Amino acid sequence: MRTITPPGLEVTDDELEALIEEARQRARRRRLGLLAITIALGVAIAGALLLISTHDSSSEATGGSAEAGSNSDAESLYLRAFGATPGWHRDRLARFDTATGETKLLPISLGCGDTMFCLIPTGASIVIGSVDRTFAYEPGEGGKPRTKRIGDGWISLPSSTPGHVWTVSSGNHNRLDRTGRLAREIDLDGNVVRSVHLPQDRWPVEAVTDGVLVQGRHTLDLFVPGRRQAVDHAPGAFPADSIGDRVASCDEPCPQMIVTNFASGEVIRLTPPSGFRWLGGYDGEFSPDGTQLALPVTAWRAREGHQQNRFLAVADLESGSAALIPRGNELARIYGAMTWSRSGSELFFAGDDQAIMSFDLDAGTTSELGVIPMGSNGGIIEMVAGSQD
Repeated sequence: MRTITPPGLEVTDDELEALIEEARQRARRRRLGLLAITIALGVAIAGALLLISTHDSSSEATGGSAEAGSNSDAESLYLRAFGATPGWHRDRLARFDTATGETKLLPISLGCGDTMFCLIPTGASIVIGSVDRTFAYEPGEGGKPRTKRIGDGWISLPSSTPGHVWTVSSGNHNRLDRTGRLAREIDLDGNVVRSVHLPQDRWPVEAVTDGVLVQGRHTLDLFVPGRRQAVDHAPGAFPADSIGDRVASCDEPCPQMIVTNFASGEVIRLTPPSGFRWLGGYDGEFSPDGTQLALPVTAWRAREGHQQNRFLAVADLESGSAALIPRGNELARIYGAMTWSRSGSELFFAGDDQAIMSFDLDAGTTSELGVIPMGSNGGIIEMVAGSQD
């Protein structure tokens, strides 16, 4: 497939390989850095915790904003975040109320380590992909928040089937550890629905209707039940997101985001807003109906040859065009957490200074719903939409 390179971005094959490898290493360091940050923050505030040992942070509601409640599609967001404020240094699940702007730490430990997907909404539940343990949490169940164990996945991936999730065990728990890994699609009771054999030395990064996508050097390779070899490919090593039969992917640099439909063979090439280019990586979010795709972009100064700050854009898959959203320049610089409301009418994203932002798709406006009280050096790693407790 021909790579389309905008003027001023011409690179040699060696330079392209170096850019792709650098992007892979950057994404890996970002995931692994969370564990080091968590340990450092825990040591720094150990003395303070002794003074507040009687304080139950899980029952405290904090935050709020004058703009909160301005959107009609109110629901809860569930967050994976970290910060220096007591309670936030631990890997805990938090709930943000989009109607009131209040945040509550829940008595649910995450322990996700460097996994790409810690929080996976599916059906009425949220699957928590902890290291070597997979749990399910149902927000609308009532009573004290609690989880149930449904598997032992080292890696968890969203499934295209509601109420299902893919899990991939580590070598210590995998009978195929010498020749490959076994990915299992399970339901929320832990029952195995189907299995896929994956190569041992490759990283599973997304799933579509037919099976699991594994990261290659310049492609995403599709592995399906009953086959030991990849049966199809999508261009680009970095998946922004997947939904149903489709995956959005590209390499880095990323002049066009390519949406591949494995069932129909259709390929859609999304053009970034004028003066910007897509960022190859793992940040992106399809709307629930699959018609919109939210993606980070960056401006490129050809003369100076370096990236500027990140912005947030929404692409329309029917037209193939994209536009920056208002206040999209406030997208958080590191993790870029984002999620659509369950109706698809709003796009929530993490802004700088630990703010939760909401873009109203119909009105074309962006508002700040509240600020997460995490203290200095905090960040929102993931967010998913869910029902109110």
